[in-house]
Amino acid sequence: MTDTEQLDRLVETYSKQADYCRHMAEEPDGAFDEPWVLLAAAWTKLADETKARSGIVAELTMYSGREMRP
Repeated sequence: MTDTEQLDRLVETYSKQADYCRHMAEEPDGAFDEPWVLLAAAWTKLADETKARSGIVAELTMYSGREMRP
């Protein structure tokens, strides 16, 4: 598995964690549980940053012709 593929898998995992936290934050009356909302935001930010890093690794790999370490 390439470094880019590993980073992409992390993005998918982090996104699923964010989705789970958003789901847990939902209350039947429409209110939100703040700790879950904060966790969802953190997982989302981590997914976004990892996705950006994956793109950088893919681009560097393309230009260098060899695999880059994450």
